[in-house]
Amino acid sequence: IDPYGGHVDGVWFNRVHAYEHTTEMGGRTVNFPRSCLHCETPACVTVCPTGASYKRASDGIVLIDEDKCIGCKLCSWACPYGAREFDTDVRVMKKCTLCVDRIYNDNLAEEDRVPACVA
Repeated sequence: IDPYGGHVDGVWFNRVHAYEHTTEMGGRTVNFPRSCLHCETPACVTVCPTGASYKRASDGIVLIDEDKCIGCKLCSWACPYGAREFDTDVRVMKKCTLCVDRIYNDNLAEEDRVPACVA
């Protein structure tokens, strides 16, 4: 069964990598999510030639201004976590936004104002 068909479209903000771990007691699969860690000093921001990648001073969230992004992919190469993806439809880089639209949404109950990956 191929749930995505022949072509997967869209952008993945949280990839889950699977690693096989073997010990004397046997083996197991370890699943490890890899998404944007909103670094203290993000290399992706440093290399961006247009300033499209930026870190908000107010809360430390690293975002992309899609109107400024030229799709050069330098930020993707600079990210040590592989957390950025190129959206081929709109020709700009995309990444986890820490669900900024949820965590600051006054229309949601306080307990629901968390990123989707931890909800």
